Amino acid sequence: MEESVSDSEVDFHKSEYEQHKVGSKRWNYAVRRQSIGWSPYQGAGPSIHDSISQPECVVELLKSPSVQIYSTLKRKLLKARSNPEWILQFLHHDGLELLFESLDEICCQKTSSFLDSILQVGCVECIKIIMDTSIGLDYVVENSDFIPKFASALNTDNEATKKQVFELLSALCVYSKDGTHYALETLAHLQKHRKQNYRFSTLIDELRNTDNTDYKTILLQLINCIIIYTEKVEDRIRTRNEFF
Repeated sequence: MEESVSDSEVDFHKSEYEQHKVGSKRWNYAVRRQSIGWSPYQGAGPSIHDSISQPECVVELLKSPSVQIYSTLKRKLLKARSNPEWILQFLHHDGLELLFESLDEICCQKTSSFLDSILQVGCVECIKIIMDTSIGLDYVVENSDFIPKFASALNTDNEATKKQVFELLSALCVYSKDGTHYALETLAHLQKHRKQNYRFSTLIDELRNTDNTDYKTILLQLINCIIIYTEKVEDRIRTRNEFF
């Protein structure tokens, strides 16, 4: 187990090497604490909770994401369901774009830590709450720039993140025919990026490679939504045949 380091001053009776070793550990702890939103100076100024009231302030906070920021934003978004104007302003200040950009940066890291996994899930949960509103769904469907962002969010080994993204694609299918087209375009974009032969290769591969029953259910749900909500019968039959 790693030796704990107190927040007291360094003992000057120790050797220079020992002081450096303790100081390095303290620095590592400080960095880890900062990444989850902890700071020894939190009481010196306004807290995140105080700054989160205005959408534009939230967008600024999201430029330095942390677990605490995502948790606070999640609570704010849940409360804002009864106040669509707040969510609308958040979208107008490019808040959703920033969430996807943050998610892409986390997913594209060469090495992933446990904290990165928590950040991914927290970020996707915020996106999910936004898209659980008609304002959020309309905003996404009307903006095709989000297609590669959804595809990029699936380019991760984090099953919890992929599960929530596939749930969002299912919601788009149910929402409108444009949403179904959007989901198909996302899978086609992923197919091109991964150089796969078929646009549904990712769904089939995920089904084959997981033992998680809940995850399999979400994948099958998306497949059913794609088939059921394809408007024309001939297109529906053609789409269904692609899975065989």
